[in-house]
Parts: sequence; structure tokens; C-alpha cells
Amino acid sequence: MVEDITEDTVVAGETLTHTVTLNEANAIDQTLYFTLTEDTAIGGEDFNTTPVFTEGVTLDTETGYLTVPAGVSSFDISITSLVNSEATEDRSYYIKVRNYKTTGTITIE
Repeated sequence: MVEDITEDTVVAGETLTHTVTLNEANAIDQTLYFTLTEDTAIGGEDFNTTPVFTEGVTLDTETGYLTVPAGVSSFDISITSLVNSEATEDRSYYIKVRNYKTTGTITIE
């Protein structure tokens, strides 16, 4: 089960990193439902919609499920923010892993 997912805030053009902490490492691979959804940030305009995962975690884009390898108790999700010349205020998106939700915020300088 998911114990925590960190929030992150960066200036547009930088990469946001969210650390997912599980309550324990499983002895076998586990699957967790994952979503990356728009709030005020627009996918493809304010952030790259293809996340990058560490620790060998993979995403099945057809089903929306992450596969977390056996022995992994935490991993990072990185989202690259994009510079949107039309953005005039901070923008955000949501990440959800299983039932745990967090926010990524992109600030405008």
C-alpha cells in the first residue's frame, strides 16, 4: 500500500520529482493504479504527459497500472514542466497512485 507521495513545486522548465513511499517492500511484483491528471496545468502545454519512474517501476499506458518490482519500498516519479509563454499564473496537476493523491505545482517567474 502507498504510505506517502511527496508534493513538488518548480519554476516552469524544470523537472518535478514526487517520491512514492510504500508501507513495505513486497516479496513479489505489485501493481498499483496510477493517474496523472490536469488541474490548472494543461498536459502537453505546461507539463510532459510521459512520466519517468525510478527503481525499475514501469507504467502500462493501456491499463494505467504501475508494476513495482519485488523489494522496492520507494520510487520517484519525475514530470518535466514546460515553459508556456501564455501562462500568467502558477499551474498544477495531480498524481494518484492507488488511493493516495498529491499535487505538482509549476510556478511562473
